[in-house]
Amino acid sequence: MFMVAGSFLVSIVATLGVIAFNLMRLSLKEQVGEKPIAKSGGIAFMIPFIAAWIYIQGFGIGAICMILAVIFGAISDFKDLKIGWYFISTIILGIMIIAGGYTLAITNIGLINILLTLVIWSLLLWGVHKINDLDGQVVGVGVLISVGVYLIQGNMDYLALILGTSLLGFLIFNMYPTRAYVGASGCYGLSMALMLIVSEEIKILEGGISGYYPLVLFSIIILDGIIGGILLIERGFENWSVPESYICTVFLNNYYLNQRVVVLIYYGIVAVTVAFSVAYIYANWIVQMLILATILAFGFTMIWYIFKEKASFQS
Repeated sequence: MFMVAGSFLVSIVATLGVIAFNLMRLSLKEQVGEKPIAKSGGIAFMIPFIAAWIYIQGFGIGAICMILAVIFGAISDFKDLKIGWYFISTIILGIMIIAGGYTLAITNIGLINILLTLVIWSLLLWGVHKINDLDGQVVGVGVLISVGVYLIQGNMDYLALILGTSLLGFLIFNMYPTRAYVGASGCYGLSMALMLIVSEEIKILEGGISGYYPLVLFSIIILDGIIGGILLIERGFENWSVPESYICTVFLNNYYLNQRVVVLIYYGIVAVTVAFSVAYIYANWIVQMLILATILAFGFTMIWYIFKEKASFQS
């Protein structure tokens, strides 16, 4: 457990360093009071995790994927880039995932698995960008998902635990009012870390509908991403890089809850789906079908409700 505790402490130290050196600091108008806010703070929690990955797994394509993901994200934090950059970087990283052997083994057909991996990776990355909205939101979600993967006790349980503690160290500074934003570097890095861990984890499954486990685990992130993608197309791709969790926006604008309460509600929703994902692994096919049906029903209900009420919260 030395590496677990170490990742937590290194994440705290790295975050303090990012804040102290004002890494990619926001403008004075965007700061809270006189305290500078690190715009690309997500680098801090990726440092200990990538180091642990290299120590345990070796310096292979997985480590390269994460390093490149963080670099792509950091470039996005530095520059005001067009959406074409996002699409290109997503495709490049998706190809690297496939080339590195991290294809999600969802079905028994290789080509279908490749296509599903690319789709899920794209939706996961986009969804993580969208839920990087309220302080502490995306990092807390990452912690919950990491715990869910750990509870399965598969191939990557130790690394999942390290990812969770790395995120916890950063979360101390990321809760409202934040001292360090996740930034695109953190979104890219976290998405890649989750993708690699889960792709290895599901290799222990016996096939069948158990392979759809990633869809259960990532369901809320993917749902926010799908809604965001539809609304983005409607808006003509304007303000594409602005985080906006549409599920949270419903609670903020329709029920007038404060930010901390909304984030806790979002944690609760994700915690339920994480619990479903753990149960999904050990359940028989009937229970698995019920879990999938429940998540699909929730997803369609949220999409219907949000588009029904979107006039009240669209920017």
